[in-house]
Amino acid sequence: MEELRQLAKYITPKDLNFPKIIKKSDASNQLERLYNHIREEKELSVEAFLPDNPNSYKYFNRLKNDLKTRLINSLLFIKPNKDESKLQAARNKCYKMLAVINQLRGSKFKQTAAKEAEKTIKIAIK
Repeated sequence: MEELRQLAKYITPKDLNFPKIIKKSDASNQLERLYNHIREEKELSVEAFLPDNPNSYKYFNRLKNDLKTRLINSLLFIKPNKDESKLQAARNKCYKMLAVINQLRGSKFKQTAAKEAEKTIKIAIK
């Protein structure tokens, strides 16, 4: 639960709008409510989210896991902070590119991964 709290604090509501991480549908309203409860440091209870449901603990855990997965996936899409120094912005870009490169390498697109790695090295050297 502490990991979820840290992710919710790091990823602002503005960041969630970049690609729509939490969409405005009935199912995701629960996700949005959970996210807001965590950001506002309110007490979380299963009954508040899923009252009168025999499987409420199971669904609540699934809801928390879904939110955590979406927040982790959204880290690649967060725009750099305007207050970042050039060094911090370059570091963040290199970390994002490293994730992309590893994904490409694992998907057998080694040539594309190598080209992206070369670009990343140039960014890191600057």
